[in-house]
Amino acid sequence: MIINLAKSKEIIFYNPRAKPISIPDPIYSIERVLSVELLGVYIQEYFNCDMHFKHIITVSSQKLHILKTL
Repeated sequence: MIINLAKSKEIIFYNPRAKPISIPDPIYSIERVLSVELLGVYIQEYFNCDMHFKHIITVSSQKLHILKTL
């Protein structure tokens, strides 16, 4: 299996209320991100749903506005 490093992203999951953990160094040429969209669901590093809910509300309000203008 060949991994496409240009499209790969790394996310580290952790509990922000727990004691600090030692985060390993980033993997060479793979971008480390705080959130990622996977199969249409936004996942954040501490399993918070704020970003996903914000996206759903934004898309819904845009579609509602289009329906109102029609």
